[in-house]
Amino acid sequence: MYLEIVEIAYLLLKSKITIKDSSREINDLGSFMNTYYDCLKEFFWPRLVVYRDLRDRGRRVRVLGGNEFLVRDKYGELRLVVVLEEGRRVSVSSIPLIVDKALDNGLKPVLAIVSLQGDLTYYELTVIQPSKES
Repeated sequence: MYLEIVEIAYLLLKSKITIKDSSREINDLGSFMNTYYDCLKEFFWPRLVVYRDLRDRGRRVRVLGGNEFLVRDKYGELRLVVVLEEGRRVSVSSIPLIVDKALDNGLKPVLAIVSLQGDLTYYELTVIQPSKES
């Protein structure tokens, strides 16, 4: 079975799995982090905050890689959730690319912004066409 790091961390938080390697068993997130710290990328915590929130809300979540999740919402619609962290610079030109990527694949684009305190806010992105006033 293959799981992404964020999925393993979530399952350890929920006490749903035990990791066994040649010399030890790991059954909590703290031990996992102490043992495999090198595997955790610097963007790990914001991804875990969002993944945990979505799963705790009963959503089906697939890790797409990087900072993106594919999520089935409570109405059965698919959303591309992109995780951002407060204080990290993001170019303005990347926002339309996120929207285009989602819409081109029939998905609704959503930004999940994690504050430095761990608070989470979701923003659904939409395309608007400015109209010319006569």
